[in-house]
Amino acid sequence: MHKEIQKAFAESGLTQQNVANRLELERSTVNKRLTGQSNLTLRSVGELAWALDKKIVFRLVDEDEGHHNYHSDRHDLRMKRASHSISMPADYSTKSIVQKHSDTTQLIDECL
Repeated sequence: MHKEIQKAFAESGLTQQNVANRLELERSTVNKRLTGQSNLTLRSVGELAWALDKKIVFRLVDEDEGHHNYHSDRHDLRMKRASHSISMPADYSTKSIVQKHSDTTQLIDECL
């Protein structure tokens, strides 16, 4: 996930300070998220995607169909086929979801 976010950041032409301003965060927090020095949550991935004008696509696969390739890249999840997928538009904002669906968001945060 970090590599995909780093690629999107590099292609965006934005600075870490630009992203921090959009998210109302400290630049050091954005730096840690972009460089892999902090763990990403669904919320932080959503916030970064929103700040970078990207959409997120999550896929759920049957347990026997997901393959981890830890030898070449510990963060790379290889999948044969997706059985379910969720797409979030580029204008997706986790902050609006927090306000509208706080119970659901709280549950997601507790599961991570």
